[in-house]
Amino acid sequence: MTHKRTLIADAIVKKLKGKTIAGDNVAYSYTVKPSMTQMPIILVYNISETFEELSQAPRELRRNLFISIEAIADGSDDVEMTIRIDELADQIEQLIAQDDTLNCTVDDIVLNGVQFQYEGDESESPIGSCRMSYLVKYREFMPRDQIETDDFNSIGAKWDISPEGEPDGDFEAEDIIDFDN
Repeated sequence: MTHKRTLIADAIVKKLKGKTIAGDNVAYSYTVKPSMTQMPIILVYNISETFEELSQAPRELRRNLFISIEAIADGSDDVEMTIRIDELADQIEQLIAQDDTLNCTVDDIVLNGVQFQYEGDESESPIGSCRMSYLVKYREFMPRDQIETDDFNSIGAKWDISPEGEPDGDFEAEDIIDFDN
């Protein structure tokens, strides 16, 4: 069974692929793939996740997934690189904001923070990245997989009836309630 985090990342990749200046250079990965030879590039990966119990029977968890969508771009100079990163980041923000449930995959996805990083010197083309952290809220029942159990077809019942109203430990009646009939 595929974990919901993977389904969420796949939905983000599908939403972005071919719809930004990165084209098809979008991957669910922490590192650039060999097939992604040209920049700009978009990487989608999980950062952390927290949990909150919503109910106990059945156990339902609210999951708060922090996921990173990292836009990486280069340029002939700092100005061109910065413009490309800003353009790519804006395209990502707009596409995610258009569907804040990722086609009903999650309860909500909202931009939580942005970090920038730049590399390069005068002898090489500058490369920069815009790492956008999104908070993704979704719910999940636990356990996810159905556990095979015996059928619940009957239950035993005992009655302790005392004239004083307090149970005395002597059962006056016993019965088996059958649910198959």
